[in-house]
Amino acid sequence: MERDEIYELLGEVFRHYPNVDISEVAVDRHLEYLSDMPLDIALRNVRMHVKTSVYPPKIAEIRAGWSDYGDRMKQAAREFIEEQEENRKQVVPPPQEVRNQIAEIKRRLAAKQSGS
Repeated sequence: MERDEIYELLGEVFRHYPNVDISEVAVDRHLEYLSDMPLDIALRNVRMHVKTSVYPPKIAEIRAGWSDYGDRMKQAAREFIEEQEENRKQVVPPPQEVRNQIAEIKRRLAAKQSGS
Protein backbone atom coordinates (compact mmCIF):
# COMPACT_ATOMS: atom_id res chain seq x y z
CA MET A 1 0.00 0.00 0.00
CA GLU A 2 1.02 3.56 -0.59
CA ARG A 3 0.49 6.47 1.82
CA ASP A 4 -2.71 7.65 0.11
CA GLU A 5 -4.12 4.12 0.45
CA ILE A 6 -3.27 4.10 4.17
CA TYR A 7 -5.30 7.32 4.47
CA GLU A 8 -8.20 5.58 2.74
CA LEU A 9 -7.87 2.54 5.00
CA LEU A 10 -7.71 4.62 8.19
CA GLY A 11 -10.66 6.67 6.92
CA GLU A 12 -12.68 3.45 6.71
CA VAL A 13 -11.61 2.51 10.26
CA PHE A 14 -12.41 6.04 11.50
CA ARG A 15 -15.96 5.88 10.03
CA HIS A 16 -16.73 2.96 12.33
CA TYR A 17 -14.48 3.83 15.27
CA PRO A 18 -14.41 7.67 15.51
CA ASN A 19 -11.99 7.70 18.46
CA VAL A 20 -9.22 5.86 16.56
CA ASP A 21 -5.86 7.61 16.12
CA ILE A 22 -5.46 8.90 12.57
CA SER A 23 -2.48 11.17 13.20
CA GLU A 24 0.54 11.26 10.90
CA VAL A 25 2.37 9.06 13.40
CA ALA A 26 -0.41 6.47 13.09
CA VAL A 27 -0.29 6.75 9.29
CA ASP A 28 3.48 6.19 9.37
CA ARG A 29 3.09 3.18 11.66
CA HIS A 30 0.41 1.62 9.46
CA LEU A 31 2.46 2.31 6.34
CA GLU A 32 5.48 0.59 7.88
CA TYR A 33 3.55 -2.61 8.64
CA LEU A 34 1.02 -2.68 5.80
CA SER A 35 3.04 -1.48 2.79
CA ASP A 36 3.36 -5.03 1.43
CA MET A 37 -0.38 -5.62 1.53
CA PRO A 38 -2.94 -4.71 -1.16
CA LEU A 39 -5.54 -2.14 -0.13
CA ASP A 40 -8.52 -4.26 -1.19
CA ILE A 41 -7.54 -7.11 1.14
CA ALA A 42 -6.88 -4.72 4.04
CA LEU A 43 -10.27 -3.04 3.49
CA ARG A 44 -11.98 -6.42 3.35
CA ASN A 45 -10.35 -7.39 6.65
CA VAL A 46 -11.37 -4.11 8.28
CA ARG A 47 -14.98 -4.57 7.12
CA MET A 48 -15.03 -8.12 8.47
CA HIS A 49 -13.58 -6.85 11.75
CA VAL A 50 -16.28 -4.17 12.02
CA LYS A 51 -18.93 -6.91 11.90
CA THR A 52 -17.49 -8.74 14.89
CA SER A 53 -15.81 -6.26 17.21
CA VAL A 54 -16.64 -3.06 19.03
CA TYR A 55 -12.91 -2.28 19.25
CA PRO A 56 -10.88 -0.82 16.37
CA PRO A 57 -8.68 -3.32 14.50
CA LYS A 58 -5.02 -3.60 15.38
CA ILE A 59 -2.48 -3.89 12.57
CA ALA A 60 -2.25 -7.65 13.16
CA GLU A 61 -6.02 -7.93 12.69
CA ILE A 62 -5.89 -5.94 9.46
CA ARG A 63 -3.14 -8.30 8.25
CA ALA A 64 -5.15 -11.38 9.28
CA GLY A 65 -4.80 -14.08 6.66
CA TRP A 66 -2.40 -12.07 4.52
CA SER A 67 0.66 -14.15 5.38
CA ASP A 68 -1.31 -17.29 4.53
CA TYR A 69 -2.17 -15.73 1.18
CA GLY A 70 1.48 -14.94 0.59
CA ASP A 71 2.47 -18.50 1.41
CA ARG A 72 -0.14 -19.86 -1.00
CA MET A 73 1.11 -17.55 -3.74
CA LYS A 74 4.72 -18.63 -3.13
CA GLN A 75 3.70 -22.28 -3.35
CA ALA A 76 1.75 -21.65 -6.56
CA ALA A 77 4.78 -19.85 -8.04
CA ARG A 78 7.08 -22.73 -7.10
CA GLU A 79 4.71 -25.24 -8.70
CA PHE A 80 4.50 -23.15 -11.86
CA ILE A 81 8.29 -22.91 -12.11
CA GLU A 82 8.66 -26.66 -11.58
CA GLU A 83 6.08 -27.29 -14.30
CA GLN A 84 7.91 -24.97 -16.69
CA GLU A 85 11.21 -26.70 -15.96
CA GLU A 86 9.62 -30.09 -16.64
CA ASN A 87 8.15 -28.78 -19.91
CA ARG A 88 11.57 -27.41 -20.87
CA LYS A 89 13.06 -30.90 -20.52
CA GLN A 90 10.57 -32.24 -23.05
CA VAL A 91 11.14 -29.61 -25.70
CA VAL A 92 12.63 -30.91 -28.95
CA PRO A 93 14.38 -28.70 -31.48
CA PRO A 94 12.75 -28.17 -34.85
CA PRO A 95 13.84 -30.46 -37.70
CA GLN A 96 16.92 -29.44 -39.68
CA GLU A 97 14.74 -28.52 -42.68
CA VAL A 98 12.82 -25.97 -40.61
CA ARG A 99 16.02 -24.54 -39.12
CA ASN A 100 17.40 -24.12 -42.67
CA GLN A 101 14.23 -22.30 -43.72
CA ILE A 102 14.49 -19.98 -40.72
CA ALA A 103 18.13 -19.25 -41.52
CA GLU A 104 17.20 -18.44 -45.13
CA ILE A 105 14.45 -16.07 -44.01
CA LYS A 106 16.91 -14.33 -41.67
CA ARG A 107 19.43 -13.95 -44.51
CA ARG A 108 16.77 -12.44 -46.80
CA LEU A 109 15.62 -10.02 -44.11
CA ALA A 110 19.20 -8.95 -43.36
CA ALA A 111 19.86 -8.42 -47.07
CA LYS A 112 16.64 -6.42 -47.47
CA GLN A 113 17.50 -4.20 -44.45
CA SER A 114 21.03 -3.56 -45.71
CA GLY A 115 19.60 -2.44 -49.06
CA SER A 116 21.05 -5.18 -51.21
